[in-house]
Amino acid sequence: RDMPPPTRLPPLAQDERALQPGENSPPNPGPPAAAAYLASVAVEETPEGISVSVGSTDGHRAVRTLQSGVAGMDEAVVTAVVELTGHAQVVLADVGEHQLGGKTVITVLLDVGEDHYISGAAIQSGGRAYAVARAAWTAVTSQV
Repeated sequence: RDMPPPTRLPPLAQDERALQPGENSPPNPGPPAAAAYLASVAVEETPEGISVSVGSTDGHRAVRTLQSGVAGMDEAVVTAVVELTGHAQVVLADVGEHQLGGKTVITVLLDVGEDHYISGAAIQSGGRAYAVARAAWTAVTSQV
């Protein structure tokens, strides 16, 4: 059957990235190389709030800070992944958590605008923040 070509998210223009880095992110030399993968998610809590740092295998990093408490953690993780992968105007619509065969599966639904959504999923093998990041990374880097 005839299928439309896959929709690819546009990368941020160099000027947009310079003007709109995460307010708490260090300067980022651009999106990771196509062969880069999610490397790490670090969550650090201080008296000022919670800092979420997402890194790729090629050394790029994006950081988001939120107020103390867990509310907004998923959104901070997804926003850092979206910035790190160089995609504009992708917004977290929903995160789901499902139990299957003794495993926890995290799904993310991302709104890319104009009534178009993409999704990703990851089996949680470590912390929840890393699983959310893996699911978001899968959603924004998938070519299907």
